This record gives sequence, C-alpha cells and structure tokens, in this order.
Amino acid sequence: LENNSQRTDWLDAAEFGYGNDPVYGLFEFRGWENFPGTRKVRGMELNYTQQLSFFRNEFLRGTRVFATYSRYTSKVRPNNFVPESASAGVSFRFRNFTSKLAGTWAPDVWTGSNTVSAAATNTYFYPGDREARKERYIFDIDLGYKLTRRFEVFVSGRNAFNAPIVWYFPNSDQRIRQKERFGGQWTVGLKGRF
Repeated sequence: LENNSQRTDWLDAAEFGYGNDPVYGLFEFRGWENFPGTRKVRGMELNYTQQLSFFRNEFLRGTRVFATYSRYTSKVRPNNFVPESASAGVSFRFRNFTSKLAGTWAPDVWTGSNTVSAAATNTYFYPGDREARKERYIFDIDLGYKLTRRFEVFVSGRNAFNAPIVWYFPNSDQRIRQKERFGGQWTVGLKGRF
C-alpha cells in the first residue's frame, strides 16, 4: 500500500483559484497535495468467521460470529495515520427473522492539527503536546423480518449509539478541544424482490 498525498495547511482563496470570487474570495481552504517520493505502508489483517451450525438448538444454529483485526506500519507516519483497527459482530437467523450487531474500533490517532506552544505556561498543558483524535467505538444494528417470499421489512442503524468524534490533548490532563456528535442514522423500509 502506498500513500502519495497529505493534507495541506489552511491556504487563502487566491491559492485555490478563488481570489476574485465575490462569495469565496474571503474563505480559507484546505485540501490534499502530492509530496515527493512515496511512503510505503505495510500491513496485515486477521479474519475469523464461523457459522455455529454444530449446535442442536435451531436458534443457536442460525448464529454467526465474525472478527477482523488490521495493523499497519510505516517508517514515516503522516498525520491521521491509523496504525490499527478492529471490528467484530454477531448475526442471528431464526426462521423469518434476521438480526446483526457489529462494532468497529479505531485507536487514538495523531491529527497534527494543533500543537501546544513550546512557550506555554498554562499548567494544564504540556509544551509541545500534540492533538489526537480519541479512540472510537461505533456500533451498527440491522433487523429484518421476511413477510413473504418476496417482501421483507427492515430496520438499520449506523452509529446506533451516537459515538462522538473527540479531539483532545492526550498528555495534557486529557483536555478535550472539540467534540462532535452527528447522531445515529436510522433507516426503516420494505424490501421487495421481483
């Protein structure tokens, strides 16, 4: 895996081609840029999945468990580099009913966006402390019920428990700079096969 781009600093509108624009001329922009050479990222992924069909109980026979763990290394780690992640879940199928609960974990990630000044005298911060995006657990839920051979009702929830995105200074008393909650995304519907 190779990564050939990185985030730019905040740049004025003229550098993005909007210098004379009446709407965007006063904005600042941030984008992506190529850097010389390449950065190589090596990684591995472990996967496990199993249908528990060896159980005699009809309900347990319809159970499936799964898990994935990924780890990446690089000599040069750009900002927002995610060194590892994991996901796991369980699904059930019992007659006309199906359900699934799946979760994803991502660790703390250095953002490079904000750094405490080396001259800082505030006792809450360590000079040179970097900002990180806090580890996050996200859970998804899926439920379905087959009404007929062709029709099924379903409920689907993404980030079902509204896990926030948190930026903080990990070495400076865990001080939070920003927290964002976007809410869970729920969908209810009817599926048909024709």
